[in-house]
Amino acid sequence: MGKQAKKIDLKQLYEIIYERGPISKTEISERCGISLTAISNYTNQLERIGMIVSTQKGLSSGGRKPLLYEVNEGFWYIIGVDLRASHFYIFVSDLKAQVIYDRIIELGTSSYDQYLQTLTSSMKDVKKTLSLPENRVLAVGMSVSGVTDFDNQIIDRSNDLDWTEKPLGQDLSSNLGLPVFIDTEVRIYARNEIELEQSNNVTSALYINEGIGLALIINNQIFHGYTNRGGDNRFFGKGIDKLYHVLRTDPLVRRINSLPYYSASVQHEQVDALNKEFSEHVAEPKVREEMDAFTLHIARLMIAQIQMLNPKKVLLTGNVFDYNDFIYHQVKNHILEDDSMYHTPEIKRNIPGCGSLERGIVRFVMEKFFALEQFQIQEASHALTEAQSSLL
Repeated sequence: MGKQAKKIDLKQLYEIIYERGPISKTEISERCGISLTAISNYTNQLERIGMIVSTQKGLSSGGRKPLLYEVNEGFWYIIGVDLRASHFYIFVSDLKAQVIYDRIIELGTSSYDQYLQTLTSSMKDVKKTLSLPENRVLAVGMSVSGVTDFDNQIIDRSNDLDWTEKPLGQDLSSNLGLPVFIDTEVRIYARNEIELEQSNNVTSALYINEGIGLALIINNQIFHGYTNRGGDNRFFGKGIDKLYHVLRTDPLVRRINSLPYYSASVQHEQVDALNKEFSEHVAEPKVREEMDAFTLHIARLMIAQIQMLNPKKVLLTGNVFDYNDFIYHQVKNHILEDDSMYHTPEIKRNIPGCGSLERGIVRFVMEKFFALEQFQIQEASHALTEAQSSLL
């Protein structure tokens, strides 16, 4: 089949530039199997709209150096929210997850109606503060500890928030006039482990905060399972109760889990003080015994996953690991010391303050943007508004 026989639309081209840029027209043509003339025409359209820019030149094999194209990171903005029982973290970023605004909103209650009202008013305030026009906000991406139904924008169950069957996405979309996407925290974080050049990438991510969840990347795709509940902790068995016992009864673990997401604004002195306090805490024999059992149970859970899935990486995430060196290193060492594994994967956690949540939410929103047919790119200044309105 010749290059001219294939077709590509503007959104497909934009996805290639978003994921692979900076990239030349020739590289796009070779990747797509479409003629350079056609690619040049489509690329020029995206540049006229303002969605992509050419800011540098690539290497030349002879003759003029080719222009390299990448997305205009400020063409659209994304509002991200991390939902917790006592507060939520809200941020606004460009398409490259560079945060231009963030704030923690404390809550007196996690009552659904009050939470929805506060979310709505906070997002409207953010848009007003930043003077963001309606058509400059691509979507809202939300992270929650629990089980979600993406197709219907529903939080099926969240133990942390004490919610069941709450149509948060639908209600917020109606209030804001924007598309709203919701997924579990562990899948949000796992998205940072996707590797475009490794199609067979397998990664296992464990999230522990006030909730517990598991996310799997299989063949470089987030695994959702037959009922969209891949990673639901109900599949972990009754042993999960032993972990919840520690999360709900240990006073210092509870305090760690009540803290906000470990963002760039977190003071390192606070984290150092917490780790020192925890070291003194586990010096008590009873506490040490309980923590040894807790970390060993987590490690055994992950070892079983490793033996079954043969992952490249294991990501340990959530406040329990992000804020606490003792628990992270105990779990990591238990895994690495096990000699029954055929392959020992890389064991890692998020780099403190590296924007793991923000990057995960932006990737999540863009993933949905590229996957959903309702979002279309047209060579017109009002194309975004049309694409957004079809999702509401």
